[in-house]
Amino acid sequence: MSIISTLNKSNLTIKITDSFNFQSHREFRTASDNIPSEATSVSIDITTIDYIDSSALGMLLILREKFSSDKDDIKIIVSNPYVKKILNIASFQKLFTIT
Repeated sequence: MSIISTLNKSNLTIKITDSFNFQSHREFRTASDNIPSEATSVSIDITTIDYIDSSALGMLLILREKFSSDKDDIKIIVSNPYVKKILNIASFQKLFTIT
């Protein structure tokens, strides 16, 4: 598991690989605590993960509280059908833009 943050103009992309779970907490918190002031949007790229758990959902909610409550400001990019199903069951499509 690794988390890589890159800023492109005003969008910060946080890319998470492998699994997004409790083990990711420390790295994800570091990334979300260090969002540059010039970032007006955040993209969470979880296209390569194969597993997400409830602690990861909590981390996403904390990021939303810290950064913005506007659904369009935080995008979750997902490709795994299982992960997308978990996000939909948790009604995250109401809180985030999911693509």
